[in-house]
Amino acid sequence: MTFETMTQFPDPMLFLEGETCVSLYQPTHRHFPDNKKDPIVFKNLLRELENSLDKLNDKALREKLLAPFYALQEDQEFWMNTMDGIALLTNAERAILYHLHVPVEQLALVARNFHIKPLLRAFQSVEYFQALVLSRDSFSLFEGNQNSMEELPLLEGAPRTMEDALGGQLTPGHITFGAYDGAGETPMYHGYVDTQNEIDKDTERYFRVVADFVQEQISEKSHLPLVLVTLPEHQALFRRVNKNRWLMKEAVAMSAQDTSSADIRQSIHALIARLEAEKISKIKENYHTARADKLASPDVGEISQAAVKGRVGTLLLEQNRIEPGVIQRATGFITRGEASSPYFDDVLDDLAQIVLQMGGEVMMLKPADMPEDTGAAAIFRY
Repeated sequence: MTFETMTQFPDPMLFLEGETCVSLYQPTHRHFPDNKKDPIVFKNLLRELENSLDKLNDKALREKLLAPFYALQEDQEFWMNTMDGIALLTNAERAILYHLHVPVEQLALVARNFHIKPLLRAFQSVEYFQALVLSRDSFSLFEGNQNSMEELPLLEGAPRTMEDALGGQLTPGHITFGAYDGAGETPMYHGYVDTQNEIDKDTERYFRVVADFVQEQISEKSHLPLVLVTLPEHQALFRRVNKNRWLMKEAVAMSAQDTSSADIRQSIHALIARLEAEKISKIKENYHTARADKLASPDVGEISQAAVKGRVGTLLLEQNRIEPGVIQRATGFITRGEASSPYFDDVLDDLAQIVLQMGGEVMMLKPADMPEDTGAAAIFRY
């Protein structure tokens, strides 16, 4: 059994319970020399799993569960090509791996269900993004977060310019242009234009090619939020031909010719921070309104009993907080215990799984954004 690399969340395996489930989370690094220490951290986390599984007194199961971890430990190519974090999850039947775009806290647990809170945070986060910087006749792609952003190299044959994409199919009389080096530079134009209508036709055709390329070759592989950076007059036209589900509704209105990567990163980060702040503010407002109507609670025990009955519509959980124990799925009652012991996980993580299985929404928030200080807050359906 070896690790399968996953991109979709959640995978049905994450909701299995009642069997031995191993969860390991670790922050990793993209570049040398920082990534040199990642295998050492992994070895220490693996030792925690070994100690926990030793308490089960089932040597065959222990070996089966840990085999993919031992194989990964020796995979030098893997450790040279990580991102910002990894999630490794195994049971007796499968082993799955998530490469994460956000750092995670170190964690190694053996329980009767998988630990999923860090995955929830990673997949709800837009801290990491891609940007499509688009002009009328060229584009560039960037990837990064609030700290850094790098231009993505494009595959050979990518429709980087209108001439690349349309070539001899350009409308007769359209502008042609010479040497070109990126969406941030000013191209040299030659020729003439018959009508504005011809320009618009070719622009729409080019945007359609770009939209399809970015969707198929970039977004469907990275699964990152995509921010469109272009002039206001190009926004509606591009969205009309776009089918990319990862393209954000909000955009940055800037000229591709007059924009530096630093300007792009700053503008996108400001946009994302504003959207997240607005969303959190609205959720907290809804929580306090529901609390006044006795349809919300910060009490973990009350939330647990409501969750198993399907009453929790929205669950807010504090990032990186762990309440050791396990929830009895039939009743919602909580049994406290040490997370280092086999089959004891995190009550808050159990809550997340139950609410998701019941069709509710779960959000991970920073401590300062939580409406209460108990680690959890829930809005009830009834």
